[in-house]
Amino acid sequence: GGNTNPILITISELHDIIVNAFPNSDIPLENNATFSSPRQDALQWVLENPPTSTYNERRLVQRWVLATFFYSMSGDSWNNSSGWFSDNECLWAGLSCDDTENPNGITSISMEGNLLDGTLPPEISWFNESLLSLQLKNNNIKGTIPTEIGQLTKLRGINLTLNSITGPIPTETGLLENLEFLRIDQNTLTGEIPSELGLLQNVVLINIRTNKLCATMPQDICDLFSTGVLEDLQSDCIDSKVKCACCTRCWVERNPFC
Repeated sequence: GGNTNPILITISELHDIIVNAFPNSDIPLENNATFSSPRQDALQWVLENPPTSTYNERRLVQRWVLATFFYSMSGDSWNNSSGWFSDNECLWAGLSCDDTENPNGITSISMEGNLLDGTLPPEISWFNESLLSLQLKNNNIKGTIPTEIGQLTKLRGINLTLNSITGPIPTETGLLENLEFLRIDQNTLTGEIPSELGLLQNVVLINIRTNKLCATMPQDICDLFSTGVLEDLQSDCIDSKVKCACCTRCWVERNPFC
């Protein structure tokens, strides 16, 4: 009987819970508070926001992943961060859950034009059992698309349009078997167009225009018009180093750079 006092968790216990939640990753996280990084700051925040005893391990990890996203993306400067760091993650601006009363698993991260500034943390792959939609259009997201995006196999929509993302389109994107919409146009993506996108049997729209890609559109992607449900394929293919025989809309690339 009676209420038990909250059991406060130690930093090394919390560190181990988080590291164990990512068995396939090498999470750069120290079990002390001597230096600052988005992951370290998130660890410190989860630790200092009791009553930690009221959160099970899944919730502790979820709160750490979201706080890592916040600190990685300059959350203090966002247009809208209302509700962030309150008790219920489902009420944090831009996030949705299936069941607000039971905040296990985020179904949508939607932050168009919210002044996000930073690199996508690979830890968002932790929402692989829940995340359906990742809508981060018109921000200042830099760096590369993490290869871990391929673990978010429930995703139906990705919109990273109008950011400053560099590097290649990860081949792992082809693992997103439920994906219907892929918009990664108007970034600074380089390299080839991965033929693995031809594995996306449910994709209706792929837009990769206004990037710095140098390639021929793989036949495997063109084949989706007949073997899949693809309706809309947009790329740079006029005066451009991208050759695309099957695009539904070709854009002029004014600065060939390959």
